[in-house]
Amino acid sequence: MITQFVLPQPILTAIRLLNDANFECFVVGGAVRNFLLQQPIDDYDLTTSATPDEIMQVFSEYKTVLTGKKHGTITVIIDHFHIEITTYRTEKEYIEHRFPKSVSFTTNRLEDMKRRDFTINSLCYHPKYSFIDDFHGIDDLNHKCIRCIGNPDQRFNEDALRILRAIRFACRLHFEIEEHTKQAIFENQHLLNYISYQRKISELEKILTTNYLPYLDTYLSVFQTFLPIQKKHLQLLKKQPKQLEIFLALIFLDQSDHEITKYLSKKQNLIIEDCLLHQNDDLTNLDDLLMLRIHTKCPIEYHLTFHAILHQLDINHTLQQLKAYAYLPIRISDLAIKTEQLLQLGYQGKQIKHVQQFLLEQITKREITNTPTELLQYLLKNNMKKHFD
Repeated sequence: MITQFVLPQPILTAIRLLNDANFECFVVGGAVRNFLLQQPIDDYDLTTSATPDEIMQVFSEYKTVLTGKKHGTITVIIDHFHIEITTYRTEKEYIEHRFPKSVSFTTNRLEDMKRRDFTINSLCYHPKYSFIDDFHGIDDLNHKCIRCIGNPDQRFNEDALRILRAIRFACRLHFEIEEHTKQAIFENQHLLNYISYQRKISELEKILTTNYLPYLDTYLSVFQTFLPIQKKHLQLLKKQPKQLEIFLALIFLDQSDHEITKYLSKKQNLIIEDCLLHQNDDLTNLDDLLMLRIHTKCPIEYHLTFHAILHQLDINHTLQQLKAYAYLPIRISDLAIKTEQLLQLGYQGKQIKHVQQFLLEQITKREITNTPTELLQYLLKNNMKKHFD
């Protein structure tokens, strides 16, 4: 049952000020959707009949940021709360299936809602009028359905990035994509060629962080428009964790030179290259693992995960086993107990270096593990100080 949507005070203040100035104002989009799904709300977007200049006039006593004034968006800061307020608008003639050629402001809220992507993102809320649902978005939430507003072919031709957004929302919410919307995705997937690699990579990374990947198989041809992913990779990717770099490294096992690498950060490319370089290392061998720890240019977790997936091992179990060895200290600076703590225990001068070296040896022999509590207890229990006097 839908209960009252209790809004933060700064949001209520923004709505009241616009209403007092005779402008409409509603909470719109993700915040309303997430409330109805009982999910966390990261931010609140407001939509209004006020123009950007009128918004700035209404909030003249508050700090405002011209986030995207020509597109109708002003950010207002109330009690350190950043609120994006956007004027009702219509869009005409999209450029290269991504950006509207022109934006016109309107006082008609429904016209603004018609231009949005999916029904579940078109829901509005006002403390006085409650929920406003022009396109049966609440029904689609209840039926766990992703559906385009209006004609899906038109929505995807306007902005082809919506194809990946539909898949992302389906993965994140564990929803199904409505049949006509699904068909339009396949018929228009070639339009992703107009979208920058940076935006496609960003959406892909968000899809991976959902950790729900059945749609990689269902929509394989969509991802193939910008990734050399094949059916055989999907077997390796079944238990793929969240890291984009691991995902790409697995795909690039057979083809590491791909256009997408040009658009990754230096750090991302380094991780991928390092995982591929050490793909044949035997990480179950302690010596090899310690040598890798010394020479790797990326966090050891990436190598452990990559190794587990390549050898089709249980990732969680394997990581638990390997991490016990992967984090064996190889330098004094790796010890979980620091010099300051040894000084507090009464060690001085050369004693400190001797006890640190001794602890390294005991950890390597698996006599103790490298945790602050266990190292401290070991020193106290065995009265180690007397051995280094």
